[in-house]
Amino acid sequence: MQRQFILQLMVFAFFVMQMSAAQGQNKNIAEMNEALANGQIETADSLLQSTIEFYVSAKQPDSLVNYIYILGRISHAKAGRKTCEEKIELLIERIKNLTSNPATIRQGYIEVGEFYGSIGLNELGYNANELALKYTLLIPDKTGAQQGIIENNLAVYAQRMGDFNMAQAHSRKALIHNLRDSKPDTTIWHCKPLKKLSETQSTSTTDRQ
Repeated sequence: MQRQFILQLMVFAFFVMQMSAAQGQNKNIAEMNEALANGQIETADSLLQSTIEFYVSAKQPDSLVNYIYILGRISHAKAGRKTCEEKIELLIERIKNLTSNPATIRQGYIEVGEFYGSIGLNELGYNANELALKYTLLIPDKTGAQQGIIENNLAVYAQRMGDFNMAQAHSRKALIHNLRDSKPDTTIWHCKPLKKLSETQSTSTTDRQ
């Protein structure tokens, strides 16, 4: 009877650990979004800073990457563009101090680009994805799809900035990289044809939940 109880306890503990691990990389993000939605910027910022310090102390750069977007939202709401850029750059540097893994840093710059694009700073979004491409090329076992995704992002930002020719060039590169894979990512093939900036909205108003 005692053995059965101990076994059940161990199974439960394992289940809890698995659930915690699954949720850990997005710790407190829902609460931060809720605070922002309610205009409680200081509350959101305080929660963000304590969460960042937790992952820095735990030496978990992959987890820190998940907070770049929400950091951008909070710092932009609190202090404007300049401070927002500084805060994002500081977090990127802290991530780099914890790891030299190009895949992690690549994802960090993708997150940076996504945030800047969401508030209409498309040139900064483009620049961030150029850096993401730089680190993609440093990944030893990189795939064509990994390069293609970044080229596709660059095409979107080029389009938003009104450079249709550059957007088309990046789109072609995205397809070429993707076709090099033995199992290519066919979602890239089905991207909508790029339109001129005058035919599209230049900003995104969708917030990540």
